[in-house]
Amino acid sequence: MKRLLFYTLLFCFFIQTSTAQQSQTVTTTESGKLKDMVKNPETVKVLKVSGLMDARDFFFLRDNCRQLEDLDIKNVKITAYADYPANTVPEMALSQKANTENWLELRLNDGETPIDISATKKVFLTDKSTDLSAARLTASIPDGATISPNPSTVTIRDGEPVNFYVTSENGERAEYQCTVYLDNWFTVIVCGDSEIGMRSNDTGKMQEYVRKAINIRNYPEYKYSKYSFIAPSTSLFIMAGDMDGDRGGELSVFDNVFKQVTDAGIPLITISGNHDWEPDYWDDNSAGYSYLGGGFSSNKRTLNVVDTYISRSQSLGISDVHVFTSQHEGQVKPFSFKFRNVRFYMGQNYWFQPPYSYGGLFSGYEVSFHAPDDEIINPLEMKINSTWKDDAAVWIQHYPFNCADKWWLNQNGNGKSKDSNKGRWGTANEKREKLKELIRMTKNPYFFSGHNHAEAVYTHQHAGGTFKEYIAGYFPEGRAFMVLMREGIGVMEVKSIQL
Repeated sequence: MKRLLFYTLLFCFFIQTSTAQQSQTVTTTESGKLKDMVKNPETVKVLKVSGLMDARDFFFLRDNCRQLEDLDIKNVKITAYADYPANTVPEMALSQKANTENWLELRLNDGETPIDISATKKVFLTDKSTDLSAARLTASIPDGATISPNPSTVTIRDGEPVNFYVTSENGERAEYQCTVYLDNWFTVIVCGDSEIGMRSNDTGKMQEYVRKAINIRNYPEYKYSKYSFIAPSTSLFIMAGDMDGDRGGELSVFDNVFKQVTDAGIPLITISGNHDWEPDYWDDNSAGYSYLGGGFSSNKRTLNVVDTYISRSQSLGISDVHVFTSQHEGQVKPFSFKFRNVRFYMGQNYWFQPPYSYGGLFSGYEVSFHAPDDEIINPLEMKINSTWKDDAAVWIQHYPFNCADKWWLNQNGNGKSKDSNKGRWGTANEKREKLKELIRMTKNPYFFSGHNHAEAVYTHQHAGGTFKEYIAGYFPEGRAFMVLMREGIGVMEVKSIQL
């Protein structure tokens, strides 16, 4: 009798549990998560849902809740997902024809799931140390469907899209694109002309712009376009000259705005601009480069800022620094470095900036300029040919290609200079063309500059090839470039941003 009573109670519990599982009420707080809320979906007949749903939830119901007879979604908000719009039930979402559909789910190495760029485009970001030659894709498709090619036999190459074709049981065909990338992406912030202390520029605003650039990963409004699946996170910061005012160069002034970058563990590299460097002549035709009047010492202060940030950044990932030095006391010190297997060429004001020296007391410390050919340009070309030509390249100097000839000839506003345009490349156009030649000798080159206070993009041609130039906007107004790069490959996308 006791055994019979036990079986009766067990049977009643089974009936009660089954009935509860056939009728369920769930509340979702995140779209796409209905599959985690519904218990035993294959048995549910009555379902009431409140909260958030998107296309993934509807397709879950269609493909898994085969016994569903009554669905109440009057308290549901439908959110957008991929190509499926908000507030709309996806077409064929509840058609009960899963065996004739042609959806595709992919996994990399049986574990990693892709990022859905759209309903038919998927991207995997896998660890940069992954051996893709040994990596394998696996797929899930509906019953009765077929897929071509077989994902397990596909050869995976970094960044190379693979197209799959899923044919449903009823003959309908859908195309899916899958791309696997090694996760070796990084973001560089490039800006120009901070001009701290000039033109009533607001130091506090610039400090805030820098803080925002440091933490750019926390601002969802900053996104790449072509590579939208990469979340920007600043790895390197570059200032393309005109750090502060005429005859400035005080490290403490620059530190006040920019030291927070290196304090955050991010390397920062800066170069000189025309306001950081003594002119041959001022616009009133008074002589520059005064040895006793402050010109020489202000140039040295500028280079001290540049050198200090190179030194700080070497402990933060900058490597293989090469400085082009001169035998003359008046150094200009353009330099190159590597970061994450990309080589950066830093030309200070411009790559043809001449070294200089001073006469003695009896000459009044008269300044003399020397052609940069043998100490800068020729050694640079030799390094490219012998060692650097296979390095992905980013070129940066203060002067853009399109700025007035006077800047490329060290002239003041009246066209006056101290014969500092001598050398093999004497005219402004000869210097421009030689620089284009050098740039085109390097791998995947991009060129960045400042000076104009107006953002612009140009495509330059030389010897049958091209490269792009990006002129940075005015940093005191919060303008900068967000540059997406890959290790060993270089620039992938340049995005103009307002900080």
